[in-house]
Amino acid sequence: MNLTKISLELVLQESFFGLSVMSAVVIFNIYAFGWISSAYQKVLDRSVFRNVHIEMLRLSLFVMLLVVVMLFSLSIWVVALGWSRLIPDWPTALVFTAAYFTSVGNFDMSLPYGWRLIPSIVAFSGFFSFAWATAVSIGMSRHHQEFINKHR
Repeated sequence: MNLTKISLELVLQESFFGLSVMSAVVIFNIYAFGWISSAYQKVLDRSVFRNVHIEMLRLSLFVMLLVVVMLFSLSIWVVALGWSRLIPDWPTALVFTAAYFTSVGNFDMSLPYGWRLIPSIVAFSGFFSFAWATAVSIGMSRHHQEFINKHR
């Protein structure tokens, strides 16, 4: 076996692993963010307007649910990296994932040959997660403003 064939096999293995975990994160985000957005809309549809401050608090609580979903998304990566033994322990997997998921990327760790794309895949997963959460936040803010304007 030559080095090129081994390298190609390692890249394919890494790509399959990374895309599989990223798919799990994306599917989880779509369902969780969709549920939160729908739940917020249903709450507004059934609500009686009390005052602006209570409505701001309600929106803040639903946005915090988005933050919790983001933490669970990050946890999917932590579990996958820890389970695969790619990263030696859970605390290191958490710090590694947090560094790249948030795209800060300032975590100095040498990965084994054939696994050097993982930080980029984790970062892309984080970009998508943050973009989706931002879109949902904007949508909820729009519904919030419509609700406020309707009851003023």
